[in-house]
Amino acid sequence: MKITKRMLSSKGFIKNIILLVSGTLLAQSVSIISSPILTRIYSPEAFGELGVFTSITSIFSVFMCLRYELALVIPKEKEYALALLCLSFSICCLITGNVALFILYSQKNIFKSFKINNSCLFALLFLIYIFSSGIFSICNYWYTREGKFKYLANRQIVNTVLTIGIEIILSLFIAKNSGMGMILGYTLSLSITTLILFVNILKENYCDIKKITIKDIRKEAYKYREFPLFASWTALLNTLSFSLPSLMLSFFFNSNIVGYYSLAYKILDMPVSLVGGAVAQAFYPQINAQNTLEDKKNLTLKVVKTLLEIGLVPVILVGIAAPWIFTVFFGKEWVTTGYYARLLSLWILAVFVGSPVSNLYVTMNRQKEGLCVNIIMLIVRFLSLVIGGYSGQPMFAIALFGGAGAIMWIFNSTYIMSFVDIRPKEVKELFLSIIKRKIKYLIFPVVSLFINNYIVLLISILCGIWFLLDLVKNIRDDVK
Repeated sequence: MKITKRMLSSKGFIKNIILLVSGTLLAQSVSIISSPILTRIYSPEAFGELGVFTSITSIFSVFMCLRYELALVIPKEKEYALALLCLSFSICCLITGNVALFILYSQKNIFKSFKINNSCLFALLFLIYIFSSGIFSICNYWYTREGKFKYLANRQIVNTVLTIGIEIILSLFIAKNSGMGMILGYTLSLSITTLILFVNILKENYCDIKKITIKDIRKEAYKYREFPLFASWTALLNTLSFSLPSLMLSFFFNSNIVGYYSLAYKILDMPVSLVGGAVAQAFYPQINAQNTLEDKKNLTLKVVKTLLEIGLVPVILVGIAAPWIFTVFFGKEWVTTGYYARLLSLWILAVFVGSPVSNLYVTMNRQKEGLCVNIIMLIVRFLSLVIGGYSGQPMFAIALFGGAGAIMWIFNSTYIMSFVDIRPKEVKELFLSIIKRKIKYLIFPVVSLFINNYIVLLISILCGIWFLLDLVKNIRDDVK
């Protein structure tokens, strides 16, 4: 594999990715190590309750600032960025207040559909979480603007350690089949780490913030009006697509099924969060800085190629060996999760590659097209879950959803890349060339499926190590 020195053309860009990846890597390592402990402390039902909570909160979280926080990295003058910061914060407070009033009058009806217990505590934690999530989104893009990626990396580590620590401590006082301990862990850790980041922003910029007028805020709100008009709906639809499984599986089946799905998605999503998320965050300002269409095309192709090179083999190997991985590491009661992971693996790979380049909708000012595509994706995923749900077979529902998700994300990524003059034929040739080079790592695991169950796990691990050793060697060769 060749990851050339010209891969992203900017040393700063690569440094930012390394900082973000290193922070996320440490955080994910802690999460992986703790997962076998948590799966033995909490039941699938508890994981299901957490899955419903995170699904509902993620839907609201994308709307908390109406996506104005995305614009924080665009203005070159700091005073305009601070006006956007004030605007985003005000909107976050206003929306939180309105959601609180809505929940106050319709709490029982909302949570009854998803079979939620302790609805009052659930509602309180829900409000704290979505407000904290909105403020963190502001902090995230402000620190990205300022190039303070080290702060974001450290925050990720602290947040993960806090979450797991609180979950383990609360397990001593809360029943195994209750997800409230895990929900408290997620909410408190997010609130604490976000407060630290936001207070730091206020300390550094308080004097400048005091100079911001309502006129300045209105001016920036109008200038970036396309973010709430299009980007916010696009983000909402995309989040709905990811949240739909937990909510609809809860509606059609029970919390155990949601728990199996939630753990499968959590484990598979780790590479997306680790590498894909870091690349997306660093890619956004970098692609925005490219002056010509040709430069944007080259940067996009290099990012897609690198993500495919890195992600293809690990995701497929995990998909092949998933049932035995989950049985060995998480306990026998989680074997179903392994089969769910296998069915979702291709979808996760498509998201891993396509998610970073989806920023082109914003940088190329194509939010309208992004909205239309996300509506189509949401409808397809919704229909796949409805058909699967009415079949009464959870496995069929997951398979249908995973397949539909993979197809739609491939379509989405191909369409996005056309904005920078990358044709479908180029994408196809790129994918096939990578498959030819990586097939050697996948032949033996596939063949082992016909031999013996745990042989599959052993061979997949060995091939994974082989792949990683080659990856490290190639990176070292490219750096020299």
